[in-house]
Amino acid sequence: MALQINGAQARCACFSRAQVREVFGIVGGKLGPLLNAVAQQEQLRFVEVRHEGTEPMMAAAAHAAPGRIAVALGEMGRGGLNMASGLGVDLNNNLPLQCTSVCLAF
Repeated sequence: MALQINGAQARCACFSRAQVREVFGIVGGKLGPLLNAVAQQEQLRFVEVRHEGTEPMMAAAAHAAPGRIAVALGEMGRGGLNMASGLGVDLNNNLPLQCTSVCLAF
């Protein structure tokens, strides 16, 4: 019998394979299933930020030295849009970042 996992669990499995250690974001809304999956992974730690505009920069800064991929999570709508400024900074500095915005339930 095949193992059945949801989209959030699959995403966290990808994070683990990419050696991601921290996930940056804001708790709320449709991110619940993904945050629950993050909490179930021992090697992942969720870091809550105060504004989505800072999370891409915080994630990239925390991961630039070891050379790992950073992860930033944003709520649908304005949460994802708020991340745009941080994404630009990361792009201009050639920092690896995986950015996710949820629009539908996992």
